[in-house]
Amino acid sequence: MAEFVQEYAVLRWTVAAAFLIALGVVLARLPAPTVSVVPGRDSIPPTREASK
Repeated sequence: MAEFVQEYAVLRWTVAAAFLIALGVVLARLPAPTVSVVPGRDSIPPTREASK
């Protein structure tokens, strides 16, 4: 196994680079987390005590 790793170092780094590129593509396609905020409304719903 050590001979393969030493002899095919270029192949090893090419495969590692391909995985990094694939990771970048996957992360770029994931939707960004968004916060849904409606103007004029509180993010915390009112309680019964607050509405009295």
